[in-house]
Amino acid sequence: MRALTANDWRGRAGERFRNTLNAISDFAEKTGINTREIPKNAVSLAADKLEGLAQKEKAAALRDFSEAEERKVDAKLKERSLESRVRKEEAEARLAEIRVLEAEVQLFVRLKEAEVVLRRDESGVYTVLPAPQNCDFDVLVRQRALPRQDDASPKP
Repeated sequence: MRALTANDWRGRAGERFRNTLNAISDFAEKTGINTREIPKNAVSLAADKLEGLAQKEKAAALRDFSEAEERKVDAKLKERSLESRVRKEEAEARLAEIRVLEAEVQLFVRLKEAEVVLRRDESGVYTVLPAPQNCDFDVLVRQRALPRQDDASPKP
């Protein structure tokens, strides 16, 4: 097999081929590059470039994964914080209900000591009346007979 040289080319294409070969030769002489090592270096450089691109892609994928995990953790923390806040508010509401019950019991105790009862009319106004002789305050306490504001029916 015989290699084509610049003299084997004719016309414009041959001239461009000769100019290219001359430019490569001149560059190799000026820089001291051995033209036989160019293909070896080119393969090495190409492999390095591909490895660099692969590392860049891997780094981008790791960054994206890290950001996704960060958003996932942040969402989980917000969810737990919200759950905690809801539990706290529920506990506070239950505590408020207990305090209301304790206040009702204390009111019944004081009403029993004073021997009076409260009566609520249709307009929601309370009237203090003497307790009947057969009034059992313990039953009233158990039944939570004290009417609430949201309770429309009057109770003795």
